[in-house]
Amino acid sequence: MTSTGLSRGQPQPLPSHDELTACLLVPELDAMERCARQYQVSHCTSHATPAEFDFKGCIDAARPNTRKATSQAVADCSDQRLAAERRGREQADANHRACDDLVNLRINDRKSAEQACSDGRASACVGLKPEKLSQLCFQRCFSAHDRAIKAEAAHARSVCEQEYVDSKGKDVHECKIDNALEDPGADVAALETRLRDGLEKALLSRDANALDKLFGEAQALDRFRLKKKCTAACRKRGPELAAAVLQGPALITAYKRCMVAADSTQEARKWAAYERDLYCGHLARANQSCRTAHRCDWVESHVELQCTYVSPGVGDCDLTN
Repeated sequence: MTSTGLSRGQPQPLPSHDELTACLLVPELDAMERCARQYQVSHCTSHATPAEFDFKGCIDAARPNTRKATSQAVADCSDQRLAAERRGREQADANHRACDDLVNLRINDRKSAEQACSDGRASACVGLKPEKLSQLCFQRCFSAHDRAIKAEAAHARSVCEQEYVDSKGKDVHECKIDNALEDPGADVAALETRLRDGLEKALLSRDANALDKLFGEAQALDRFRLKKKCTAACRKRGPELAAAVLQGPALITAYKRCMVAADSTQEARKWAAYERDLYCGHLARANQSCRTAHRCDWVESHVELQCTYVSPGVGDCDLTN
């Protein structure tokens, strides 16, 4: 029996995904995923409503010339309603899964592309759509690369300076940064220009192989620059640090002895007993003199040693004034 009972309440189509794209363009990955998951809950669920069945329309179509439905028409329309509801649920479930899969795919595509680019494969960003998402991937990838090699350089400098300490300042050391370009000498400016122009051209043409190759060379050049800067800083501070480690304890001891001597004079003892302000002023002047004489500022700027003076008489005196 032909019926028009399915004409109302068909499963809704999948939504347009402009809002999802807006979420994917949120710069920070955690915030991006939270936004996309909220979209997933609100849109994928709302578009998984099973179709309704127009039972009255089915009866009217079965009995066009009378208002009274026969039991057979009612039974037939009931069967059709059950079948329509089942198909509606199946279609709604399929829509729900398709929407979920799309959201998961888009999230994973962006995260995977950024990770691959951070690992050196810049071309992974090329396939992201729309173009704004691809550009965001490149920007975040280059920033992540910059942060990573700066952190590597900071660690390399710390290691280099410790090598000066371990050798007691007798040897010359340099920062060790992996995959740095060999010194290009006077050609560095020309190399920078070639890489910059090449990267721009590769990005415009979407040439994945050229993009990965040029990005790798640019990384190596960045590492060379940081290695050179790191080594210069290490060779300046390393010997000073080594000297501070060697001389610091003796200088701190000399400072304390200087302060004890100043605190032991007859005037200091008298002021400590009867003229508190004069006593504190005397110790403050002695502190400045002793710190200068025994290079306290230099020691404290290089090692974790402090020129401090503590005695029962000092109490609440502020020695910095």
